[in-house]
Amino acid sequence: MSHKPNRKTHTQVSWLLLWTLLIPVCLCLHSAPASAQSHRKLSEEETRTLGFALEHFDKEVDTKPGAKLIGNILVYSANVFDEESWSGIRWTNHLRIKTRDEVIRQELLIQEGDVFQWSAVEDNELLLIGAGFNSIVVIVPVKPKDPQRQDQVDLLVVTRDIWSLRL
Repeated sequence: MSHKPNRKTHTQVSWLLLWTLLIPVCLCLHSAPASAQSHRKLSEEETRTLGFALEHFDKEVDTKPGAKLIGNILVYSANVFDEESWSGIRWTNHLRIKTRDEVIRQELLIQEGDVFQWSAVEDNELLLIGAGFNSIVVIVPVKPKDPQRQDQVDLLVVTRDIWSLRL
């Protein structure tokens, strides 16, 4: 009795071979090295606040930080109501104290001299948001101004406190 392969069996074998080849490729793409992954998509409010911080420090985002060493960590604590908010409410910024830079720095797991990794940046953003006193946290690599430090990347930590009447 001879076995004659039918069309259905042939199609099933083809799909099995295709999936056997595609799964490893997909897994490799999904687990790209952290240095090759980009930052999450920022909200409109985060983008605007980041713009104020970049302007304040006269810095430019480093779009290819790779695995450079972290040079300086810059902290920008934005007011709850920024310059573009209605002027009738901006005066309330004077009623509260912004979180000090030292407090933000103490919460960070990233330190100067560490190797830059997007996964560490994302972990630190979640940590600062989870601390409960920030409504916006964005951490981005920025280019150092010193031409002798082109092998390094500075980090800009941008935060905005939550407006609260908690004591």
